[in-house]
Amino acid sequence: MIETEKKDTRSYGMASEKVSKLMESYASTGVFPNPFRPKGPYWAFVQSLIDLGLNKVHPYVAVRDRMKELLSPLTTTAGENAWEIFERSRTKKPSQNPKDLRGRIIQNAQVLQRLSGNHPCGEKLRQLHAAIDIIGDGNGLHMFRLNTIFESSTEVVAINELKHRHTGRRAAK
Repeated sequence: MIETEKKDTRSYGMASEKVSKLMESYASTGVFPNPFRPKGPYWAFVQSLIDLGLNKVHPYVAVRDRMKELLSPLTTTAGENAWEIFERSRTKKPSQNPKDLRGRIIQNAQVLQRLSGNHPCGEKLRQLHAAIDIIGDGNGLHMFRLNTIFESSTEVVAINELKHRHTGRRAAK
């Protein structure tokens, strides 16, 4: 029998030492630490919510504009503008529902709401006792909040008022 190397499982969280260090920094400075890789779209989304105000609901347009301000001055190693790359990026494989800029920002928010399961991309936020909330404005438009009211990581729950779930099977055609 041939032994195969077991591929390391991707870690979505941070080491406990790093979590402790970030929580201590937050307690002493009052500035919420952004746990995501600087210059990436997740970082820009979370940093936008931090800059616009923690625990406050912000409209899509304000978040998009702040993301643009954060990413526009950044360039890749190839010298390309980070915002322009994000703005024009498309799905890598054929998709039934390709996303425009608005759709990608909303999808990033939804991905960062995942706190468990196979791909808990919001784990770093959960470790810092925070979650992304998606709130409706009453007209079906998306608004976002970085919710940091939780006392512990076990209490963290992400809210998505605009997520539509199918409640049953589709009828056979």
